[in-house]
Amino acid sequence: MEGLLVDLAAHGGQQALGAIEQRGVGLDDRALASAIELLLCYVRCHHLGDVARADLHADHALAHATALGDDGLLAEALAMRVMIDFMRARRVDWSMVERALAGEDSGRLLSLQLRPTVLAAQLELSNARLADARARLTALRAKLVDSGDVSELALVDAWLAWLETLAGDLTAAAAHADEALHQAALSDSEWDRTWALTQRAFVRAHIGDAAGARDDCAAVNEACETLGAYEPMLWVASALGVLELSLGNAGAAWDAMRVFAERIEAGGVGPVGFAPEAFEALIALGEHDTASRVLERFEERGRELERDWVLAGAARCRGLLHAARGDLEGAQELLDHAVAEHERLELRFALARTLLAQGQVRRRRREKRLARDSLERALALFEQMGARLWAERARAELTRVASRAAPGELTAAERRVVELAAGGRSNKEIAGDLFVSVHTVEAHLSHAYAKLGVRKRSQLAARLRD
Repeated sequence: MEGLLVDLAAHGGQQALGAIEQRGVGLDDRALASAIELLLCYVRCHHLGDVARADLHADHALAHATALGDDGLLAEALAMRVMIDFMRARRVDWSMVERALAGEDSGRLLSLQLRPTVLAAQLELSNARLADARARLTALRAKLVDSGDVSELALVDAWLAWLETLAGDLTAAAAHADEALHQAALSDSEWDRTWALTQRAFVRAHIGDAAGARDDCAAVNEACETLGAYEPMLWVASALGVLELSLGNAGAAWDAMRVFAERIEAGGVGPVGFAPEAFEALIALGEHDTASRVLERFEERGRELERDWVLAGAARCRGLLHAARGDLEGAQELLDHAVAEHERLELRFALARTLLAQGQVRRRRREKRLARDSLERALALFEQMGARLWAERARAELTRVASRAAPGELTAAERRVVELAAGGRSNKEIAGDLFVSVHTVEAHLSHAYAKLGVRKRSQLAARLRD
């Protein structure tokens, strides 16, 4: 039903604009036309995924509001104009956001998604200004609860769930996602329910609840087909990318994240900072040239748009790429920078993953004490957050740093390579999983064959059981 309403809103809005243009646009008509353009802008961008046409509606809404001289309407048009610029991978004009907030008329009867305060909070959240976004969304949530108007509370809780996931407070994120689902059920809104499921899938993927995350992703897929919606699928792709990487399934992660690489090569960095999982999947699969090419475009757009969170994620991926190619010194420099940036931005989950990568590179450089420091920090963060699968990965890396094999026994690195080889992984796939070169994998296997007394790969599984 809601999908039909969206289509009707888009079609009816266009018909209403056509009627206004036919009779000539007066002052009263400008107010109506601007309001319709803003509604069409939101529907086309967030429901239909047609950001190009939303761009035109944003221009028209701003033109009508400017000519009319209505401060409240102008504030709404300014805020929407900046939001669409962000979605179109353009630089955010924060001075325009401030103008919108200064002119906002809080007494106007207006949908939550069109309010300058809400659009400002979404922009802050999408640009990793987490403290500002949290303050604005928390205040908005309290205001809705105090007023008794909780019909739109589900969306606020969904945004807070996303925020706390990025911040690494997965307990709070899960609580917000559950509350969003509860409020969506009370309002009987399939759109709100879809967004709530999207964010719960995102949280569950970070926690490591594979079954729960996949169930939620499947439910979102089904809902989006019914609603004709597009945007929630970006979060579904990212959730699956994070989950599959945590499980070591680089191929499945790439299948989920391919959409982001395609968007980047088409000319943008996307509306959200999810693309690093796409690069990490490519690197793990040994597709280094493709990863480098798309990553270069991502870095270029990040610098142009002054998006620090984009560049921080890109630095980690570039570091992993250098490590996979054997340039450990270059990898270390990039990962040190990425750690510092993620700390500054207070993106704790990304910080923990970057520390994990930093520890892996330091171990390969035989800097055992420094490697242990990085890995222990990563493990502590993952455990505090409740990110079970990522904590297991950090714990396994720590074991590799701490353990020393007796003469004739497999080292931790050799055992890991042998286990993957015995499981049917190719040398290239193993290199991708462990972020090492194929040559390193071959060397480990050669040493392991000698220690285990085997000559063929097919003998490894039985020898390991012995």
